[in-house]
Amino acid sequence: MLKKSLLLLVLFVGLAGQLFAQSYEFILYSFPPATPLNWSSPLKLAYGAGLKGRLVFEHGKNKHTIGHAFMELRKDGKRVELTGSTTAADAPSDADFITKHGYGLGVLFAPMQGALDCSDKLDGELIDRYKTGKVMYIRFIINEQAYNRMKQYIDEYRAKGFDKIYNGNNEPRKGTGAGCSAFAMSFLDICGYIDPAFTKEWIRRVDLPRSLVGGPVTGNHVSL
Repeated sequence: MLKKSLLLLVLFVGLAGQLFAQSYEFILYSFPPATPLNWSSPLKLAYGAGLKGRLVFEHGKNKHTIGHAFMELRKDGKRVELTGSTTAADAPSDADFITKHGYGLGVLFAPMQGALDCSDKLDGELIDRYKTGKVMYIRFIINEQAYNRMKQYIDEYRAKGFDKIYNGNNEPRKGTGAGCSAFAMSFLDICGYIDPAFTKEWIRRVDLPRSLVGGPVTGNHVSL
């Protein structure tokens, strides 16, 4: 009886070890913009997202003019990556492209000096946002194969310098630039996790008049 009990105990410990040996998570985060966005003109977009948003938003220092999306990768409960696509610290501001260079709404497509977010900075912002509720996220429990694919993807993304281009064609997997949303969603894309429901519920279509799109996309100069 004792031998049988010991055998069952060994089997239980072995199975439990396999069950809880490793866990993998992917988390997609979204910060909403400070105020509702008005896309009808460059001036109204700049005013609402920039000036008005800075005045009324409690996270003014880290307001993220038109919102922000980023990702986290975890293994065994420990953070491996927390980052997103953003503009480089020394890159000209969006406002400069609109007010000084006549990009208008073309600023949304213009390639800019890019970088990946610092995890410590995002971690601090998350702590503040949890207090006010100005953050959304969805957590995916993934398998080891998906984890390895995501980890390889971001390692290669950095190594190839793809992170140095923000916006552009918004095709991060091709290295031709990526805004924050395109970058974050590309992790789900490489593992085939883009559910049709996500496309239906998450994507918002905004039709921009060509006359308001300037910069390298059209060659137009758009005034405020």
